[in-house]
Formats: sequence, structure tokens, C-alpha cells
Amino acid sequence: MILREILEGKTPRQKLRILYRINERLRLQHNTRGDEYRNGQISEEEWAAYLETFHRRQKKVLNRTHAIRTNLGLVSDDTKVTEDILAVKLEGKEATDLDPGVDIDVIED
Repeated sequence: MILREILEGKTPRQKLRILYRINERLRLQHNTRGDEYRNGQISEEEWAAYLETFHRRQKKVLNRTHAIRTNLGLVSDDTKVTEDILAVKLEGKEATDLDPGVDIDVIED
């Protein structure tokens, strides 16, 4: 999935919500794959290949998130800004309604 296409036509807040959800799903997948590695279900080579892909995908999502937050002026130490962004982040992390149609295994920029 191409992030640009996923985010097209969305408001900045909707985009952040989607990006935070994608990042949460990547995190959960990372934890699952880590458990598989520690339990011997996947090899060290498979784990290393997964990590390389994971970091590449996560970086794309985080770069896009940072760009949107910067454009909105939401990269401040101001308490109100911090509360606003934390609310959007929490909302996005829990937004399972965003999962259908977004395949995190093929995230592209």
C-alpha cells in the first residue's frame, strides 16, 4: 500500500490517526515476530530480514507523521499541544476500524 494513496483526501487529523494506527500495528507485529524468534519458530536470518523491513516501513510512517505534525505546528513543548497530539495518538492507536484495507506488510512511501 502506498501511504500517499491511503492518506489522500483526508484531513491532517485523520492522516495522523491513520499513521498512528499503522505504527501501532507495526509495533504489535514486531512483538509477535520477536516472540517467534525467541521461541525458535523463525531463524536468526529470518528475524534479521524482518527487522530490516520493519525499520524501513516504520521510518516511512514516522517521517510522514513528523511532517504532518510539523505542518500543523504540533512539535512544540507547549502543554496544550502535547495534550492534543497525545489524544490523537491514543485515538489512532486504538482505531481498529482503520485496519481493513491497509496491509501493513506492503507499506510503501
